[in-house]
Amino acid sequence: MAFTSTERAFIDLCQKNVFIPQDTLDEFERRLTAEGNRDTFRYVFEDFDLDTCPKCGAAGAYKLGFLGRLNHPGCGLWYMNTGRYAGHQFSSSVRTGMDIAAEDAADAERKGKKQGCIAGAAYFVFGTLFRLIWAAVLTLIQLVVWLIAKTSESRGRAEKT
Repeated sequence: MAFTSTERAFIDLCQKNVFIPQDTLDEFERRLTAEGNRDTFRYVFEDFDLDTCPKCGAAGAYKLGFLGRLNHPGCGLWYMNTGRYAGHQFSSSVRTGMDIAAEDAADAERKGKKQGCIAGAAYFVFGTLFRLIWAAVLTLIQLVVWLIAKTSESRGRAEKT
């Protein structure tokens, strides 16, 4: 399956940028929806989070870094709050379970076998639970990092006044 020119442009934009302004996002979403490729938008957009820069107020999509780090070029780095980070981790866990179940079904099909729905459900649950363990660990670490970043940020503001 080949990508349309709009899909390719959106994929390239997301791969090359850590910030995408809201108006650009809206335009690509409109174009991809008109083409019937809304799923491409959702799939490529999984590594981004809608947020507003705390320094300049620029709204848009920020690429998620390790432990929820967000970067606005020219303004600097900050961490997303732990609640939103936990939500991203949970959705990643569910996606992992779906990917494992789908890959097993595709593997069975390549071998000329049938996979039952119970096997698919078991792979989904196993994949999701395995990823949830890592999500819980990462979320706890992110909470500590976020609190440290918030504390040092508020101390920096207090020292300037």
